[in-house]
Amino acid sequence: MIRNLVLVSSSGVVVFVADFLNPVPRCGMIGPLVTVALEFCASRLQSRLSFLEFVDVALSIVVDENAKLNCILFHDVEDGCDFGKLLASEILSAFLRLYLPENFHDSEHVMWSYSGTSFKDFQTRLPDIIAGCIRPILEELATSRGVLLSLALRDGNVVHSTGHVDQLGVVAHLQALLNASSDILSYVGDAPSELMLTSPNVRVRVRHVSNLI
Repeated sequence: MIRNLVLVSSSGVVVFVADFLNPVPRCGMIGPLVTVALEFCASRLQSRLSFLEFVDVALSIVVDENAKLNCILFHDVEDGCDFGKLLASEILSAFLRLYLPENFHDSEHVMWSYSGTSFKDFQTRLPDIIAGCIRPILEELATSRGVLLSLALRDGNVVHSTGHVDQLGVVAHLQALLNASSDILSYVGDAPSELMLTSPNVRVRVRHVSNLI
């Protein structure tokens, strides 16, 4: 689950903040601290800092050198490095598409700044941006050996599928199976998190994914 999102300029200025759980304490210090860490890794270690993992929280960091902007995503450790990088990359790309000057050139320098109302409309765009990450995840999953098809469902509707899906024959019956499983487990105060259907030639794995935000 995403906890916090902070966009920081290369000079350490906090440009945008979004809190999904508890606010980041002393958020204004995040920019300078991350900037120092990035510069240290680049100059002393000749490498780029992209991921920090603590006991419960992880930080995924994505840098756009041309726009001089960094995305810092606080999320659960269980989300992993790859998933955090994907989310941070998509969020940073969407932000730059919206707010980078139209005639921007790589040689130019963007003066990012922040006020209480700066980029406030970006907050409302975040759910759609994050939902857009489903497609590359499923496409990557479909390239794995043995995977014939992958799809994501929300409220009984197909969000994305890597192949043709019979809405009635597959989705409707799958939803009915999930509902039946929920009813059965509700008697013991539990809920299904994963279902496995096995036939001689095909195995279907269904997993519930919690809300990202």
